[in-house]
Amino acid sequence: MRPLQPAGNRPQTKAQGPSRKLVIKPLKSKPSLPADFEAKTWNRLQDAIQAVHAQQPVACSLEELYRAVEDMCLHKMADRLYAGLQQACDQHTRRQIEKLTQSQVADDVIFLRQMHQCWDDHASQMLTIRSIFLYLDRSYVLSASSVRSLYEMGLQQFRNHLVQHSEVLQKTIAGVNQLIEAERLGEAVDRQLLAHLLRMTSALGIYDDSFQTGFLDRTLLFYRTESQRMIQEVEVAAYLEHCERRIQEEYERCQNYLEPGTRRHLIKASLDRAGEQLMAKTIHMDPVC
Repeated sequence: MRPLQPAGNRPQTKAQGPSRKLVIKPLKSKPSLPADFEAKTWNRLQDAIQAVHAQQPVACSLEELYRAVEDMCLHKMADRLYAGLQQACDQHTRRQIEKLTQSQVADDVIFLRQMHQCWDDHASQMLTIRSIFLYLDRSYVLSASSVRSLYEMGLQQFRNHLVQHSEVLQKTIAGVNQLIEAERLGEAVDRQLLAHLLRMTSALGIYDDSFQTGFLDRTLLFYRTESQRMIQEVEVAAYLEHCERRIQEEYERCQNYLEPGTRRHLIKASLDRAGEQLMAKTIHMDPVC
């Protein structure tokens, strides 16, 4: 009997042939886009933008629209896509601000609510549009130093049209100041509305120039007038108690709707006017015998 050979040493019964190589031949010509690809894709995206601005349902899914944006960017159409989007958003923003110029509302609060609704719609619509054009925002915008992010583009457009239609901005700021003065006189006001509008001016970068400077001037005048009247009507102790209450009220305004940087200027204005009148009254008091 022949001894068994280990499995690894057994002779192979069939010879192995040479291994075959997979050869991929290059395409004879690069596939080309349909001639109307850009126009059709942009029309679909433009319809979506218009639907968002009209607060109507978008026909395509967000995923389909995102892929359409991605395809245009990958085929080097990002600059034209950005320009088209910029123009569409700018035209819509201009129309919305122009509607406010035509408002015949005499009531300040109603107008301020219209202003807030216009801004709130703009902000939410830009968020939706950015989600559609996210690929553009994260690719083309980041690589092109000459263009703004979609968020910044939206802010700039709203600010530009608001400043151009100065009557709308002035009416908004005047209404805010009147509400604050009404609150100082003891009236109940919509603090949440004030907070929304002042946050809007802060987001637009116009809080200091358009609101704060004039607001502090009005504050100085208000407390100068009030302190001159009260110092003649009440005793020093009652006047000091009133000043303390007023300062606390201004702290609350800062917490509820004014920007943090306003507090220092606001409290200083209140204290300065109170101190001036108290000093004047002390100087002119009859000496104690």
